[in-house]
Amino acid sequence: MPKNLALPSPSVAITQALFIRPVVAGSVVSLKPQTVFNHIQNGKFFLPLYEIAGRRLCKQSDLDNFIANLKPIQTTPATKTKRRVGRPTKAAQIAAAAAKSGGAQ
Repeated sequence: MPKNLALPSPSVAITQALFIRPVVAGSVVSLKPQTVFNHIQNGKFFLPLYEIAGRRLCKQSDLDNFIANLKPIQTTPATKTKRRVGRPTKAAQIAAAAAKSGGAQ
């Protein structure tokens, strides 16, 4: 086997399987790399970071738990009618004033 094709040590392979870069974790939840860097700098990153060999890394299991604990968004149908563009008509103004005063004029 040539010397330049040596396999990485087992500890490096294990570290690569257990830890991922924050940019990769951010891309899984649709964050741009610059946003990930900003969150890390401000201490607002959604996963705990570990410094290993001078690199900030996230545990793969932390990312898996974060994704597993996400809750689906509850969508409700819109009940309000869309507001008409422009000024209300005179009839609409009279009807609104009558409804506000509590009865007919």
